[in-house]
Amino acid sequence: MEKAKIGVVGLGGRGNHHAGLIASFDNAEVIAVCDLYQDRVDSVSENVEKVCGKRPTGYLNYKEMFEKEEGKAKFHFVSGVYELKAEI
Repeated sequence: MEKAKIGVVGLGGRGNHHAGLIASFDNAEVIAVCDLYQDRVDSVSENVEKVCGKRPTGYLNYKEMFEKEEGKAKFHFVSGVYELKAEI
């Protein structure tokens, strides 16, 4: 079975936890992460890599992430969902 490819937007406490949890599933792969803060992107990317052996691509701009990962992943919004929905 093909793995579900996931991009996580919002890497605060919940986003960090969700990215690690998703990475631990055998049937899912975190391929991209996004946050406004580089330190969160770096930290979550490192944690995901430790869990599953693959480092996701990190982004600081969700629009760039959508553009580059379009058609590759489903997106999981952890924070700012209402603001993002208005702009998409």
